[in-house]
Amino acid sequence: MVELVQLLLLGVFSGFVAGLLGVGGGLIIVPALLYVLAAEVHDVILMQTAIGTALFVIVFTSISSVWAHHQNGSVHWHNFIKLTPTILLGAFCGAIITQYLSFDFLRIFFAFFEITVALIMWFRISTSGHADNLSRWVWNW
Repeated sequence: MVELVQLLLLGVFSGFVAGLLGVGGGLIIVPALLYVLAAEVHDVILMQTAIGTALFVIVFTSISSVWAHHQNGSVHWHNFIKLTPTILLGAFCGAIITQYLSFDFLRIFFAFFEITVALIMWFRISTSGHADNLSRWVWNW
């Protein structure tokens, strides 16, 4: 019963943050699932299981968030269409590669990624000049 309450609270919190900030619930769900699943899942596949479970849950969070943002006119569908094939390819390749990575490597990589995102936000690091050049290159093909 305690686990059910934890998962329900985790769902509400991660969905709220994902909808509010667009950060993706994985930043919240994966670390929490490592804690919740640790007693049930062997260490060899614990990180992969947390990531896979989070991705499956995030599908539904994303659909509801996209619908709400679409209702507000906040989705640029032209860019969505251009991004989707490469995101799907990247996700597929990432899932394949993940099978060969250890729990410790994935845990450290995930933590490094979260810390990097936090530092970029904290210090307001901007690459807007580079992003403008990159976006012209990406969106003009």
